[in-house]
Amino acid sequence: MDFICITASPESQIEEFVERTGAGYQFYHGDEITLKTVIRSNPGLVLLKEGTILGKWHYRNIPHTDELKENLLSYALELHQDSRHDLISLGYIMALLLVLALLKLVRPIINKL
Repeated sequence: MDFICITASPESQIEEFVERTGAGYQFYHGDEITLKTVIRSNPGLVLLKEGTILGKWHYRNIPHTDELKENLLSYALELHQDSRHDLISLGYIMALLLVLALLKLVRPIINKL
């Protein structure tokens, strides 16, 4: 799996970073606004496969190196499925709350009849 860095930082900051960390990957320049739109954190990690975003992580939530060494693609897909299941569960809860709210509104009308 190839790793690259896309940054809006000036060349001098990139060189300083490489010297300090020994980063052994390519750096590319990108527009700051575009980068903020894509990743929504600084820094962050985006997993791409053939131009499709499979996963995005805020810098505080980047997977541990053990997870990265295994199969990052499977890890990203599993996280996506988990978040999808969470959204479906939230939808069911919201539907139940809506039904309960409607019953509370309708009950006084029924009692008057």
